[in-house]
Amino acid sequence: MGISERSGQRIAGILFLCAFLAYGLGTSIVAPLIEAGNATAVLLSARGQLIAGCALMLSNSVIVIAIGLLLRPALAGANSQTASTYVTARVIEGLALAVGAFALMSLAFSGDALSLSHLTSAKRVNFIGYQAGMLALGLGSLPFCLLLFRQRFVPVWLAVWGLIGYAIFATGALLELFGLPYGIALSVPGGLFELVFGVWLMVKGFKL
Repeated sequence: MGISERSGQRIAGILFLCAFLAYGLGTSIVAPLIEAGNATAVLLSARGQLIAGCALMLSNSVIVIAIGLLLRPALAGANSQTASTYVTARVIEGLALAVGAFALMSLAFSGDALSLSHLTSAKRVNFIGYQAGMLALGLGSLPFCLLLFRQRFVPVWLAVWGLIGYAIFATGALLELFGLPYGIALSVPGGLFELVFGVWLMVKGFKL
């Protein structure tokens, strides 16, 4: 028996918070290793730590795709095209982030042959994968938030916050891809929206 739409929304709300924890914790483990001044030497002695951090980052990919699938039934009832767009955006986000995480994880299996060029390439792939994933999320979430607004699934202030936050978020990712380091600052409104939205889904759910 499938889960109800309300249960799916509640689980999705929990997953919004889990996504932050999984990717944030994974990154906090991996970043000091790959950014160390003697990173190649550090990585040779911390393979298990690198694999654990990358595994957490990969778990985030599963989580964000699950969010899209769990919210699809409620969205499809109002607009099937928007529902499909949102799921597609979440899938692209998850796959792009996974490519980056796998690139970093490959460093753990290079053995003594780990080179600076391999490290540089892995970091670059992870950077592009992350920004591409965030761009897909930001753009794909705009029609999602517009549907929330039009259908009054959530309070107007929350839907508008999402629209503005994701637009700024996508802009930040695009700027990063062009070499302008504004992504972190511009991710704040959208990131805070996802936290608040996740809690809202757990407590209230969509007003259908």
